[in-house]
Amino acid sequence: NRLNSKACGYLLKQLAGNARLTVLDLSWNGARLFAAKAIADLLKKNNVLEHLHLENNQFDTESATYIGRGLA
Repeated sequence: NRLNSKACGYLLKQLAGNARLTVLDLSWNGARLFAAKAIADLLKKNNVLEHLHLENNQFDTESATYIGRGLA
């Protein structure tokens, strides 16, 4: 898809309330900090997500910290 960080973030904000989302693949996008914060929010709200694919994005240490907090 090659979505940038804001596009990924806005998409994730819309999906955060989806109680049936079990698989999410955001691989090969330009997700960065904005998207990482949205992923953290999604992970806090969604307790049925089983598979989250984030391969080959542009996450840095700060982004990974947000995602980790969402997983906790």
